[in-house]
Amino acid sequence: MLLIIYATIFKATPTSDGTATRYTIHRQIDELESANPDSTLIALSDLNHVEINLPNYTQQISCTTRANNNLDKCCLKYKNAYKCHKLAQLGNSDHHPMFLLPKSLENKAPKSSSKINVETGALQILTNLSVP
Repeated sequence: MLLIIYATIFKATPTSDGTATRYTIHRQIDELESANPDSTLIALSDLNHVEINLPNYTQQISCTTRANNNLDKCCLKYKNAYKCHKLAQLGNSDHHPMFLLPKSLENKAPKSSSKINVETGALQILTNLSVP
């Protein structure tokens, strides 16, 4: 079985035309889905100034990504498939990176009596993950 995953990334600047940005995003997603209907598409965006609604897609980022706001989008066709974990900021970035742990792997996360280090746990899960 061939697994195809597309990650399409969008960035809008404060001067972006919202209508044109929304049109471009929808057109890009439609083209990718039409070309490979069985593929998985991940739509990532930093659209601080443009509100976008992707039909049939669910926002996966449930944590705040910058101060008290959720400014970043990660949309997939899967509902409730991932648990979002906020990671430590990198360098001078004003956004927190996110780690999406598949809920099917939550029970494989390292157990500890103290708080789990998500970065270490994620690395351990990915290292030990076997794909059939």
